[in-house]
Amino acid sequence: MKCKAHSLTGRITPKLVRKAFKNVKRNRGAAGMDKVSIRMFEANIEQNLDSSMRDLKTRGKFQPKPLRRVRIPKGKGKLPPLGIPVVRDRIAQEVLR
Repeated sequence: MKCKAHSLTGRITPKLVRKAFKNVKRNRGAAGMDKVSIRMFEANIEQNLDSSMRDLKTRGKFQPKPLRRVRIPKGKGKLPPLGIPVVRDRIAQEVLR
């Protein structure tokens, strides 16, 4: 039987946020709408992770940024849209995974 969690704020720890960043970094994704690459985010890692964790833990504070839309060529000339989130939002997704 799965245990229900009424609040995730107590489960969001610095260790979990750092692990989420490592997973995002391993994926080597492109920069999002804010044009901040993983390398740029990492240049100020402590402040960026602290800020992300604070926003995630504060009710109503975290607001995802708009996605950067890119069209990636697929078979037969099709160009389906791909939405690329900013690094901060990818970390938040990974924390909640």
